[in-house]
Amino acid sequence: MVPSRIGDHCPWPGLAVLVRAAAAQGYRLELCQSLPPWALRILPVGLEVRLLRGERLLGVMKAWSQPLAGIHLDTLQVQPGAGRAGLWLWGATLGWCLEGPGLRRAWLLAIDDGAVQHRRLLRYFGRLGFVPLRQVRQRLVDVPDLLLWGGTGCLMVADVQPVLEGVLARLSRWIDQSGQAAGQAE
Repeated sequence: MVPSRIGDHCPWPGLAVLVRAAAAQGYRLELCQSLPPWALRILPVGLEVRLLRGERLLGVMKAWSQPLAGIHLDTLQVQPGAGRAGLWLWGATLGWCLEGPGLRRAWLLAIDDGAVQHRRLLRYFGRLGFVPLRQVRQRLVDVPDLLLWGGTGCLMVADVQPVLEGVLARLSRWIDQSGQAAGQAE
């Protein structure tokens, strides 16, 4: 079921429209789904953004979902100079959450691999709408989170809908709600 609106002033055009709009801007979004043997009821999601010409990988968002918990965003990598690839990744991933399995919460670990980079990640995810939940450190009490996330950092959470609304607002110039791609490639 595709919601026609995700907020009072933010229409959700649908994942198909988002994919077409990204393609009109020179990006190809690919949804790759598989189920690793250890996950059983966990659905991994990988969205790759590639240039239509040349197939150079610009970015990847890897995640997995748990129906009651939401989506766990595991990896976000965007190449320097990739333009709006990161925004298209966020839009497609969060749109898939609402349109597909109906996931309403998003979780991520802002990894702590250096003070400067960690602050940068906290600021970036905070601007998107994620809020800090707790620090995951190398302590006995954190072992479950260390095993789940694979490292230390700040565990953050957000409601999918407002984060998607913010991303769509930034991409609205290139998305026509009628289902056609809008705007010209820059």
